[in-house]
Amino acid sequence: MKCASWNVRSLNNKVDHVMNFLEDNNISIFFVTETWLTDENNNTTAIIKNYGYKLYQVYRKDKSGGGVAIIYKSCVRLIKVFANNDGSFEAINAKLKLVDGSVVFCSCIYRPPGSLGNFLSDFEDFLADAFSKYKHFLLCGDVNMHLDRISAHVSEWSTILSSFGLHQLVYSPTHKKGHILDPVISSHKVVDQTSVEVMQNMAKSFPSCDHYPIIFQLHKPPDIDKCEKVIRFRKIRDIDQEQFKGDLSVALSELVFEGKSFCDVVTQFDNGCQHILNLHAPEYSKTIKDIPTAPWFDGEYKVARAERRKAETAWKKSSLDIDHSIFVHLREHCSELTLKKKKVPTATLR
Repeated sequence: MKCASWNVRSLNNKVDHVMNFLEDNNISIFFVTETWLTDENNNTTAIIKNYGYKLYQVYRKDKSGGGVAIIYKSCVRLIKVFANNDGSFEAINAKLKLVDGSVVFCSCIYRPPGSLGNFLSDFEDFLADAFSKYKHFLLCGDVNMHLDRISAHVSEWSTILSSFGLHQLVYSPTHKKGHILDPVISSHKVVDQTSVEVMQNMAKSFPSCDHYPIIFQLHKPPDIDKCEKVIRFRKIRDIDQEQFKGDLSVALSELVFEGKSFCDVVTQFDNGCQHILNLHAPEYSKTIKDIPTAPWFDGEYKVARAERRKAETAWKKSSLDIDHSIFVHLREHCSELTLKKKKVPTATLR
């Protein structure tokens, strides 16, 4: 299962683009910092839910900026939990159950820029509190420390992680200025280390973001809610039409209508037709995944999204400005089409 972490520098002005990014990369759990949300339910959260995702968040009530959230697919079993946090950084925490029954403590953290203050000691206390309750960890976010540099603070940070058996898995710059500010921290065999990818090519698509998204996969899949349904179908196209016509004519010619009520005649006729249909095209049943989609997610939007994905792939391969312009144009078209097709007022989704 794919996860992602990203400092988006405001969800409010690019929520559709961010959600398209999640869909295009099949992201199930998204750790997002600097949401810039200011309340629990608003137009932005409604749009997120309209895409079939849920979220847990911590937002700033009295000042702008900041904010952390975990956005996840509705089928993922993620439960919000509490962990002590003394205030030098923001955190939203949840526990994730894996298929083998183990539970992973997940946290999205954000330390505002500026002096470290008590951050390192607060972070150590935060881990100690969580460590007393959980064995497996996954922490993502933006700590606003240059983790690629050699310094006393980075050394202390590394020592804290090591003391809890945790590993920092990001080794490429996550910021446009060439530094690693956004760690992916994991205990043993929670994250597949080989899957961690910093998507620096997304900088052009999101010029207002100064951080790059990070994509990675869990070592073991999570335990998800099985959204399934049974469908029934017949292979109508496989019917031999001439043989079907002949058998149906014989069956209908043998029906006796004399002395029967109208309802009995209809029932007899229906049973005769059903019998012949079952002989030539028996009914099959199949269990499939029931993936709920928004009512506006129709054929026209699917075609537009496919064209956008095709253009993005072409741009990533060529790195040409013209291909990037085409991709941006189709991305804007998809966003406009989404807004146009949404018929359910967002207020009903809050």
